Amino acid sequence: MIVTLGAIFGLHYLIDPDLFLHITVGHDILAHPGSIGVSHFIEAHPSFPYVEDKWLACVLVALAHAIAGLDGVMGYQIALCVAVAVAWYVMQRAWGASRAVAVVGVALALLTCNFRLEPRPDTISHALLALTIALTVAPQPRRRLLWMIPLVLAFWINLHGYFVNGLLVLLAAAVAALLGDRTSGMWPSAPGSLTTRDRFLLLGLALAACLLHPQGWQALASPLSLLVQLQQDAGFRGSIQEFQPSTRLFAGAGPLQWTILLGPLLVALLVAGTARGRSVLSRQGLALLAALPWLVWPPRALDAFAFRLIVMLLIMAIVELPVCLRERRWLGPMLLLGFTILALPMVRNTALLTPAALIVLAPAWTALARALPVTLSWRPPPLVARAALVAIVVTVGWLRLSDRLNAAVVSAPSRTGWGVDVDRFPVGATDFVVRENLPGPLLNNFDIGGYLLYRLYPEQRVFIAGNTAMYPPSFLQYYLARVTGPELDLDALTSAHGIQTVIVDIVSPVTTRLLSRLAASPNWGLVFLDHAAAVYTRAAGAPRLDLERRAAELAREDHFRPGLPTWLGGQPLTSPSANLAVFFQTVRRPDLALREFDHLWPQVPSEALAVLGGTAAMHTGQLGERLPWLEETQRQYPDSEAMKKLLFFGLAYRVDALLNQRALAEAERTLERMRKLEPEACGPFTALAKAALLGGDATKARSMLAEAARRDADGACRQQAAADPLLAPLSRP
Repeated sequence: MIVTLGAIFGLHYLIDPDLFLHITVGHDILAHPGSIGVSHFIEAHPSFPYVEDKWLACVLVALAHAIAGLDGVMGYQIALCVAVAVAWYVMQRAWGASRAVAVVGVALALLTCNFRLEPRPDTISHALLALTIALTVAPQPRRRLLWMIPLVLAFWINLHGYFVNGLLVLLAAAVAALLGDRTSGMWPSAPGSLTTRDRFLLLGLALAACLLHPQGWQALASPLSLLVQLQQDAGFRGSIQEFQPSTRLFAGAGPLQWTILLGPLLVALLVAGTARGRSVLSRQGLALLAALPWLVWPPRALDAFAFRLIVMLLIMAIVELPVCLRERRWLGPMLLLGFTILALPMVRNTALLTPAALIVLAPAWTALARALPVTLSWRPPPLVARAALVAIVVTVGWLRLSDRLNAAVVSAPSRTGWGVDVDRFPVGATDFVVRENLPGPLLNNFDIGGYLLYRLYPEQRVFIAGNTAMYPPSFLQYYLARVTGPELDLDALTSAHGIQTVIVDIVSPVTTRLLSRLAASPNWGLVFLDHAAAVYTRAAGAPRLDLERRAAELAREDHFRPGLPTWLGGQPLTSPSANLAVFFQTVRRPDLALREFDHLWPQVPSEALAVLGGTAAMHTGQLGERLPWLEETQRQYPDSEAMKKLLFFGLAYRVDALLNQRALAEAERTLERMRKLEPEACGPFTALAKAALLGGDATKARSMLAEAARRDADGACRQQAAADPLLAPLSRP
């Protein structure tokens, strides 16, 4: 059951931007073993020394690719998801979970960590972390543990910088033992179990094992170097989504919402510290009630399903802490506190909260499962219990296969399928560049550099790639400022680097400035476009694309089909379906964006798509014609500020028409609706002044103009009144 569930979570399109970079690096290491730690991949820095903390993972995925191509990589992806699911199961069993509870825990862990389950070293690290946590309490002989755990760390440091989390687990176990931890006393202890002295010896052996890396102490120090860079370099910290602080997920909650979210938790903690809290039934019942508000009414930024479940597990685990502390079980609370501290400054670390919460909850849930039949005086038949467990597994598997686990980040696994996601990576664009033999040097954006290397290296290098260690920090700052940032000067960039061809990801919001400059430049011609990427070149003789014709061709392609058939609940996703509409809006073709929107809306309606369509309609002067749609959509997304503004502007078109028809009463009713939508906007008062004049009430008109002037922050309404022949006499001082 666990293997099947893990395999299901691996059955999605290859979507990770760094995966193809790892394959390229792995092939390079296999061909030239001495290349470890030297980057030959970036055009501006062709021999840059760096710490390759993932070299073994790169070699493993390259071997899978060498054996069976992308099918082998898909098998590798599925195998990693199976490995981490099995590791979570073993971890919970070692910490006292029953088989059924461990299965439920794995299902929850897969849901919460779905956005990290990619074929990359991070996933292997989650499996090794779970294994290390299991070994800290597993009833294994001392002699075996003294070589097993250092072996795990020696393997881990060559796979990923997350090895430091394993060292932190060992440090926590040593400190807990020093404090007289009784965690291991909950299960039969093995002969020769570790003493406090052994725990510190084990930590020392693990540290020594971490030197078994081709780059030695540099690899051991690399996580610290990254932390220093994140602390000192705000541009680097802000440029990568997974490095954003987790505290942003809680933005937007007001005092009332915080009271509702935290009030039940405080009550549950108070009860857990009393005699009543000794009952696991009352304790976990209160824990569930404390967690429910986070599922039902989370802060807006915490809306992603995975994040809500992570917070739910964290809340329920926190309620168990008073009992753990009362019974002197220090290790679980220490790990939960430590991983919470690690998760706060970085979104990517939120996945660490899941295993930390599960090791605290697993014993409690197992005790709860034993206590419930006694309390209810009814034990469900074994067949019913098994059916319930199967139902949980099937439901979780269906959520993944039907693409209903809304991704926390754009590069997270989202669509069920096999092979490369051609709507996410520039597969067609790269085919075109190779087929047409377009010249380099290339300019590309950050996210697709790895895929371009996978397809073009060693014949061509790329401008930038996803591993920021492969070039100096200053080059990333240069890219953020001069390529995607406000200092972009296309001619200067072209001259400085000799750029001949540009391959741009149209999915990423950070490429909009570059795309708009390319579209406006007479020196660059669009020669290729699909749902994933655009290719521009300044090479002589390259035929430029007929954008309207290409838009019509792409509209005929089916990009709505979900991985699971709709009759089984498969859900079409807005992204990547809306990629083209975003691109057309970016290159100042709102007419094509609106046409694409009309094609998309019946298939994949969403708030983001509604805002895009409304904006395109406004830019083409068609917003007033779409007022019924705007009203319906605003009712569908009542909390969307963007849709409120679009409806406001749509109503303004209606007011102009009503005033021209002298339908003054209807115009005033519409203006009252506008005032409710935007109470501080000056425009409705200017229109009310015009309606009053048309009705012969100059006094009211002057009053409305005064109200408009009071709200007119930028002078726009005063200019509008001065330009209106009817209002101009009243607007003069």
